[in-house]
Parts: sequence; C-alpha cells; structure tokens
Amino acid sequence: MGGDGARDLAPPPEISFLMAQGVPASQLMLATRRAQDWGVGAEAALIGLGILDEEAFYRALAAHLGVPYARRDPRPLPGTRLGDAVATGILRVEGAGPGRRYALAPAGMGLRRLIERPGRVLPSVVIVTPTRLRTMARGADAGGVAHRASHDLADAEPDFSIRDAPPPAAIVLAMAALPCAALAAGLAPAAVGAAIMALASLPFLTLVLLRLAAAAEPFRPNLPLAFAFGLRDRDLPRYTVLVPLYREAAILPQTLRAMRSLNYPPARLEVKFLVEADDAETQQAFAALELPPQAEIVVVPDGQPRTKPRALNAALEEATGQLVVVYDAEDVPDPLQLRFAAALFHTLPADVACLQGRLVIDNTEDSWLTRMFTVEYAQLFDVLNPFLAQHRLPVPLGGTSTHFRMEALRRAGGWDAWNVTEDADLGLRLSTLGYRTADLPSATVEEAPSTLGRWLGQRTRWFKGWAQVAITFWRAPRRRIAGMGVTRWLAGHMLILGTLASAAGFPLFTLVAIANLVGTFQTPPSSWLGSSVAGYFAVLFGSGFAAMVVPAWTAMRRRRLSIPLRHLALLPVYYLLMSWAAWRGLFELAHAPTRWNKTEHGLARSSRTGALTIRPEGPSPPPPADA
Repeated sequence: MGGDGARDLAPPPEISFLMAQGVPASQLMLATRRAQDWGVGAEAALIGLGILDEEAFYRALAAHLGVPYARRDPRPLPGTRLGDAVATGILRVEGAGPGRRYALAPAGMGLRRLIERPGRVLPSVVIVTPTRLRTMARGADAGGVAHRASHDLADAEPDFSIRDAPPPAAIVLAMAALPCAALAAGLAPAAVGAAIMALASLPFLTLVLLRLAAAAEPFRPNLPLAFAFGLRDRDLPRYTVLVPLYREAAILPQTLRAMRSLNYPPARLEVKFLVEADDAETQQAFAALELPPQAEIVVVPDGQPRTKPRALNAALEEATGQLVVVYDAEDVPDPLQLRFAAALFHTLPADVACLQGRLVIDNTEDSWLTRMFTVEYAQLFDVLNPFLAQHRLPVPLGGTSTHFRMEALRRAGGWDAWNVTEDADLGLRLSTLGYRTADLPSATVEEAPSTLGRWLGQRTRWFKGWAQVAITFWRAPRRRIAGMGVTRWLAGHMLILGTLASAAGFPLFTLVAIANLVGTFQTPPSSWLGSSVAGYFAVLFGSGFAAMVVPAWTAMRRRRLSIPLRHLALLPVYYLLMSWAAWRGLFELAHAPTRWNKTEHGLARSSRTGALTIRPEGPSPPPPADA
C-alpha cells in the first residue's frame, strides 16, 4: 500500500471491487487509510471498522469472483486438523455439487493475489468466512482438539503435568506430615523437638522474610500514559485475547463492554470467548448479544478434565496473535493495558515471556471478606509479585491479566489441563525453561466472592492446585536446576511450601509460639537451649505478625485504599479461614483432584471504580454446584 505519501491513492484491489456493489468510496478510503495506519490488509481494516461485517464482505467477494458462497456449512473431510485450516484458510470438504471440494476463506496477500488473478480460482471452491471456516474445522477435529488440549503437555513432558498424580494414600501421608512433626516435637527430647519445629517452620519463615523484604522495596510508579503509545499502530503485534467462561450468562454484558473498551487497533486484535459445549445457557445469552467484529465464540469440545486450562489449550491451537492475554469473565482491564503490554514487551529482552498485570478487587464494600480480599490482592500484586519479578525470582502467576509471548507459551506446552491452579504452575514452568516474568503496572479490576461459601469454594480450589504445583515441582530436580539455577529453584520451593505451610500450619505455629512465650514468662528458661528456643519462637511470632500487617499497610498506601485499621487487626482471623480452606483443598486433592469449584460472578453490590455491574438488592441465589 505504500507509505504515508500513498494515503490519497485509490482503494487497493482487495476492497475496490466493492464500489461496484454499492459501498461508498468514502468508506473504502477510510478503510484504506486505517489499513495504512494499522499495517494490515484493507479488508481487515474494513471489517474491523464495522463498515461491512465479515459475512457481507465474503458474500460480495464470492459474487465478484463468480464462485459460490456457502449458505450452509459444507462438511469437512476426515483427517481435518484445526491448526492447518487456520494457517492456510483452506479446508477440504465434501462436494456440495459436482467437483466442489474446498472451502476457502482468503485473507491478506492471498486475497489480493486471488482478486488480481481471478482465473486462478478453481471451480471446486466455495467461499466461507474465516470464522465459519474455523468453526467447521473445530467441529471436524473436535476429538483431536479435546485430546490435545488435555494430554499434549502430559504426553510430551510427564514431569511437568499432574495428570499422573501419586495415589491418594501418598497424598494423605503428606497431609499428615505437619501434625506428625508437631507431635514428634512434643514427645521428643527438648533438643530434638526444637530442631523438628525449626525445620518445619523454615518455609514459613522464608516466606515471611520475602514478604517483609518486598514491603521494604522502593515503590516503582506506574508507567506514564505516553508509554502506551510508544509504538505506532502499524508496529503493534497482533494480540489474542482469551476469555474462558462457564455459566456466566449474567455477566456477559459487562464482559462485552470491557472487551469493546480495549484501545487497540481492531484489525490487529482477536478476542475469543471460550464456552464449554454443554453450557447452553451462556451460548444462548451470547446469541442475544452483538459481538464486536474482532470477537468470536469458541465452543470447546467435550472432554476431561473440565477445567479452565483445558479450554485455554483448545483455543491456543487456533490463536494467531504474537502476544496473548487471559482475562476472566468478570475482569475489567485498563483500556490501554494491551498497548502498555505490547510497548513493554518491545523494550524488554526476549527471555521475558510473561507480564503479570495487577489485579484489583473492586467490590470492596460488599462484606468483611471482600475487604480482606482487597488487602490480600493489593499485597500480592502491588508488593510481592513486583519484588519477585524485579529480582528475577519465579513468579506464580495470577491466572488473569497474564500476557505472554506466544512463541514462549507454546514452547512451554501451554497450560496443564489437570492442574486447578494452572497459573502458578505455568509461572514456575516458564522459569524452568529459562524465561522470566515482569511486572505490568496496569490494573484489572475484579469481583471478589462476598460470602463465606463462595470464598471457601474458590480458595479450596486454589490450595488444592498449590499442592499439585508442589508435587510437579519436586520432579526432575536436575532439569529444574539446570534451567532455573539453584537460587531460583530454592526460591520456587520456598514460595510453594511457604504458601502451603503458612496456610495449613498457621493455627499450629501460632498456638505453639504463644504457648512457648507464655511458658517463658511464667518460667524463664534455665539453659541456653531453652533460651534459644524461646527466642526463636518469639522471632517467629513477631515476624509472622509483621509479615501480615506491614505488606498490607504498604499495599494500601500504594493502592490508595482506605480500610479501617480494625479490619487489619482481624487479619489473623482471615488467615484462620485460609487454613480451613487449605486443609479442605488437601483433602479434596485425595478424592477429587481435578474438580473445578466454580466461582459465581455478577453478584457485586458495590464498585469503587464503577466498572462492575451492581446487583440489585435482594436475596442472593444459592452457590452453583461444583463444576
């Protein structure tokens, strides 16, 4: 199309034929200029601007070429593979008439060559839209897509997948380790008991030190607004947005508003809403809504396990972006987030495979639980994760607002379909392969569960997944160390074990520490060992409490949150609830390892930013059954 000096030339061949079919020249020129600005084909700009929808354009193209437009989807031939069809825009199909054996959805330079040399169109061709071609290929290859989404990583890298998990008996024995250690410490001689407790509390103490060090790290301000526009539109990479949904009909209008608000050239963007095949309610809700031109619904083929990472893997096979991001249904990202991420990836070295956006709870005032959730997320995404990223340590990802280089994500094998905390697992696997995660100081607001039942179900799944991550991370230590280095490998273990130990062992450590301190005051120790043990537990108790409050206070200041101090004083109660969830997760791991405890959305009764859809006052519906 030429450079900036070509802005007043006639529309290029791939859209100029539309003038003969009644499309105004002014609109074709607008599409031509946008195509130059965005660095895309003119037909992509035309459709992205909404001047013509995809079906209208390809109907007009078929009429211009003198070939049939498929009014009904022809049946693909056996052996169809989804990825091949997406890459070529060609699909072999059963004959819809004499000699017709190909469905064709031309785009880009292939479309231009076809129009410039129409004699090359074979009589065996029918024209379809790219969306219909993907849908047909997806249906024909449903069994293959389902199998690959579930098993490709586990088959290729069994050490990196939890699919072949240890038997439940081994998990139960592992669960018993912490109380057994406490019992052994109580029955053993003083020196042995002290050593056992010190060893058992080491992951907890390590996580405490990490949290305190993160709180002491200098605050790094947000990126300036101009940074988002550091790349010209034509230099922006193609972006794939994946939005997995399950039983989310109530929140779809909010989801669509959030996706429409993304400030990114529509012709360089594809948004895929991932819906399970049996989720008729969400599919029907979509049918009543108008999708933006760059969006489509991907019906994920039936298969096991029924998890979010399996759906993501299924969509990854047909994604065409150079960068990819995952958003949950209730997410409302900063409209400039994709531009910020693309510009940041452009400035960072190739070993940065992922950017973790900052998740912010927005329905803070719904309940005490949502206030605590708000503080917790502020600590994680404004304090701890930026610290880990800055010091090149493994970052357990947050599951949403995670932006990837597509090449690195595919090299890592995508997500483990069998892990219910697939985000943390993927972050550690990327580190094993020598990649890094960087902080993306761009906010995505979310809705937190406001009732104990919903909170507990979600948190049970998270802790079950963390236990799964712990199991896989113990595997192949030589390979892990070779890819990560000893320091990062040890840091990964301390993060995983510290998270599990601090949650599951919080009541035990607290009681032992308090009992020891009370005993010390009542009967001062008479030996150096007794004094050392008393001092250790005093440090453990004091630093543990500081690691609750100091990062929380730091995060609140950074996020400019205003939550009464009395709520911070109740953080130990919140940690007791997390301990309950951790033990539930460990027990569930033994009998339902892949069960996905679905969190219901669209129930917010408050929104600090106004981004969330507020639910009218009234009784809340019962929580859904486990997915």
